[in-house]
Amino acid sequence: MIVFADDNIVFLKEILSNYCEFHQFNGRKLNNNDLINSKCEILFTRSQTKVNSDLLNNSSVKLVATATSGTDHFDLEYLKKSNLEHYDAKGSNANSVAEYVIFSILYWNNLFNLDTKNQTIGIVGFGSIGQIVANYAFQLGMKVLINDPPLKNQNYNFPEIYHYADLDSLISNSDILTNHIPLSFEGEYPSCNLFNMKNMINFKKNGLIIHSSRGKVFDENTLEYLNLEKKASLIIDVWENEPDFNINLATKTLIASPHIAGHSHNGKLLGTLKIIEIFEKYSSIEVDKKLIYDELSRNSLFSINDFKNQFHLMNSINERRKILDDNDIFKKIISLDNKDKIIEFDNLRKNYPIRYELLSPFI
Repeated sequence: MIVFADDNIVFLKEILSNYCEFHQFNGRKLNNNDLINSKCEILFTRSQTKVNSDLLNNSSVKLVATATSGTDHFDLEYLKKSNLEHYDAKGSNANSVAEYVIFSILYWNNLFNLDTKNQTIGIVGFGSIGQIVANYAFQLGMKVLINDPPLKNQNYNFPEIYHYADLDSLISNSDILTNHIPLSFEGEYPSCNLFNMKNMINFKKNGLIIHSSRGKVFDENTLEYLNLEKKASLIIDVWENEPDFNINLATKTLIASPHIAGHSHNGKLLGTLKIIEIFEKYSSIEVDKKLIYDELSRNSLFSINDFKNQFHLMNSINERRKILDDNDIFKKIISLDNKDKIIEFDNLRKNYPIRYELLSPFI
């Protein structure tokens, strides 16, 4: 059994190479000939690899899975038409992203002497990430507005402690706006440029926008307008044309990072665990996962209530996650020429240090 895997899926080589012929690849460099010539049967990717007909035609690939929660790098229509099994690791990095969001709120509040108990947060997307963000925000005393039309139309029972709102109402009534939705271009709920000049014109002045889903969900010209005209604070982790990110927008941010909000060590380990479970199901081979479980047990997780105040919580998250360090490093690459800037963006993601999570949404 021949397996190809992105070289940025942590510990996958150490574990799966004992059970198959295992090859690693660079996420942006894999091509169709690599798969055909190797007779690859199973392909494990991350978001840098476009999984489509150009990559897979005439290959022996039977199964494709990504160690990420997003699947916008998958041509899902092609995969379905080709009867190729395909999976994702949805939810694996949910707490990682939620911590990034909560830290961002606490940092902004501390900078401007604001109080979460007087604030309303609007959360668009109530999936695995949105639910954890809502939980943390509620514990911090915030009023929580939710918007998720696909879930609402499925008659989902939203928790009564939150308030459901249509998108326009949520935007106009939120002090803080965050979105956690997949990028889609068609279908009943397209999300490309969901946030744009037309609906964001009613966002409050001096508010906070946190963007950590996918770059094209938020129109970047609108973000620049909001920063200039509405004095909105911007915290941005995802960019329209990654790795060729928008320099002008990056210079206007309070915090900027190279798409690493979900890159906690815990999140990566859980993504690897999901990949291994997919391999087990496909191959009917039981894999020794002790290495993953040992790594996950290396740090303790805490409840928000374990911290004496929000300043203590903010500093404790940053001590574990080093989000402000990431911001400083990222802003240093803004001055590079375009080619080097692109290379460094990818390098920062590929060589991201081990950063453990601090909070548990379950305690």
